[in-house]
Amino acid sequence: MDTLFDTQPPAITKTKTIRILVYPNITYAKDLTKDSYVVYLTNAIRQLNRLRDDLFFYILTPEHLSVLEFPNTQQLVVPLPTHAPVMRVHFNVTAIQKLLTKFVDIDLVWSHLPEQTHALAATLANVTHHRPKFFGYAHWFDLTSVATWEAGSFRENVSGLLHMDRCYLNTDAQKALVLHEAAMTFSPFVVQQLERILVAQPPGVSVSDVTPEIDTQTEKLIVFNHRPAPYKDYPTFLKIVRQLRRERQDFRVWIPLLNASPEPWIENDTFADKAGYYAKLRSCRVGLAPKQQYAGWSIATTDGLMSGCPYITYDANYYRELDPLAERFQTVEDAVLL
Repeated sequence: MDTLFDTQPPAITKTKTIRILVYPNITYAKDLTKDSYVVYLTNAIRQLNRLRDDLFFYILTPEHLSVLEFPNTQQLVVPLPTHAPVMRVHFNVTAIQKLLTKFVDIDLVWSHLPEQTHALAATLANVTHHRPKFFGYAHWFDLTSVATWEAGSFRENVSGLLHMDRCYLNTDAQKALVLHEAAMTFSPFVVQQLERILVAQPPGVSVSDVTPEIDTQTEKLIVFNHRPAPYKDYPTFLKIVRQLRRERQDFRVWIPLLNASPEPWIENDTFADKAGYYAKLRSCRVGLAPKQQYAGWSIATTDGLMSGCPYITYDANYYRELDPLAERFQTVEDAVLL
């Protein structure tokens, strides 16, 4: 994998502390430590600190998180909604202004919610003394084929992206979807700007997390370690395992993020730490990587792969970017056969 966290970089010449304001994108309010943005940010800061010692991060967050405690971070607690349609339109100017005017300098803004970039840029420019550059990482786009709510924020997303010098996203397949939808509303010039700004940068995997061996002596366990929600194609997964169960009964299913099990042979064991979660992944015989409507790179799938669990994946370009050799399925029957 080309983006391993343990890759050694060339030396960097440091001139001053670079102060970075981090704007969040948090959607899993049940347990923020398992939110994909928090997991990504924790790994990113840890790796950046291995590469250089001239960065300091001000992290806006709805609550203090121990996983984001580093010597060079300060968490700024501010009320933030986590319901996806709401957080894309909510911006608390008063609270954010009070937090940001305490500090002498902000050099960069690292926005994980492009829909709010214009509001944040305008607030910084008009009511504080800060004039930072913007870059970002987009974890989600309100594409018409993806968003299940009545009014999406895709146009606001594009407007925010145009404030940035660079915005990273999961996959080239996801970038293609964004450019295609943008072309339906915006001019060719704007689409050309997005082509330059958007760059695929998949989340990395730490070598220290990769297991050297797997456990094949345990019971036959199929894992679906994604969120059990329609946008993760969870209903299709249930169809697959229920059909398989009619053919054979020598297996169980583990869905760690499931609140209540719909079948006696489906378990939802959870763990307080990643070590327990990874250990159980190592005992799984196979995992399923579902259709992802937003064409992103699945952290749940990489968690399983680095733990030694093979995955069958939905037949799509974004999974080919992740694992070119995986077996693939398109229909329920395909998956049952595999």
